[in-house]
Amino acid sequence: MVLDQFSNEKLRFSARYPFTKTARQLLSEKPITIDYQKMQFAKKRILDSLFREDVSVLMEANEELYQKYLVSYPLARMIVSLFDSQVRNRFVNYEAKRAMANIRADNPDFINEAKRIAKELDIDYDGLYVSVETYLINVPKTDEGRLVFQNLNNGRILLDENKFMSVLNEAIRNSIESGLPIHQDSIPLDIKNDILQMGKEIEDEINKFKEVKEKNAVMFAKSSGVMAPCMAKIVERARNGENLPHFARVAVASYLLKFGKSVDEVVEVFSNTPNFDEKIARYQVEFIAKKGYSPPSCQVMESYGLRLPECGCLSKGGPKNPLHYGSKSIFKPRKRRSSNSFR
Repeated sequence: MVLDQFSNEKLRFSARYPFTKTARQLLSEKPITIDYQKMQFAKKRILDSLFREDVSVLMEANEELYQKYLVSYPLARMIVSLFDSQVRNRFVNYEAKRAMANIRADNPDFINEAKRIAKELDIDYDGLYVSVETYLINVPKTDEGRLVFQNLNNGRILLDENKFMSVLNEAIRNSIESGLPIHQDSIPLDIKNDILQMGKEIEDEINKFKEVKEKNAVMFAKSSGVMAPCMAKIVERARNGENLPHFARVAVASYLLKFGKSVDEVVEVFSNTPNFDEKIARYQVEFIAKKGYSPPSCQVMESYGLRLPECGCLSKGGPKNPLHYGSKSIFKPRKRRSSNSFR
């Protein structure tokens, strides 16, 4: 392995911060052997970003572990590029969180390490100021981070340590996110099949997670009897004889079936609607039941004007599907960019 030609300190830094120039230089110096363990480590990086909230810091380790952390990063970027933005955003958020944890971990002199990383990301911070241009590129996604609230002096912005760390965090995110998704044609041919295989294995894990999440939500809905306000409102409208649009009918029928209602009970809900035809209604409900359709997500409900504010969905940590109303989310809400959970 050619990486042992480099100093241990340089390898350690690159393993902890694989998005830096130093890491890229280390990887580009000479060809690096990709083996099964490194590919599995890359897969684990992505799975951790999807299913774990906590991150482990990389302090002192042996050379082999440093190499795994370093080499698995570009591999993980190739694998995660096979997925949609939802999965990629989770990966970016998690890797940035890991980097910030590494900076602060048992390090009383963390600010100097932060400055070193900033320099690698082309951020010129002299301990007091950064340029307005640098700030605007890496502006923290908080109300307090808005330019109008900053101390501006001669084209530079005054930053204390906390604000600097917020800017650095955003710069790290930008660096990790840069270049994603990687087009499949850019993946080296000698590892492309392995990358695709890892993607398939991760997709299987995601599908298993979705199945478990839906089963848990259905069990909660059945056991608690707590109906999502949006669906309760549609039921009320139907019982009051309102002519419901087709989407609302399908949405509430699929919801009630998952909720534990029988076909007869669901058909009865529509019995007061105009032009009710029991034969047609029963056929449609039985078809939905046979196919096992899940109710539409809260986001889709909103697009049809059926979402209610009291559902609390689409907010931080809120349900993403009416079936999840009142149940505890499997994904804990993140402090920022929390709209990435699977629906």
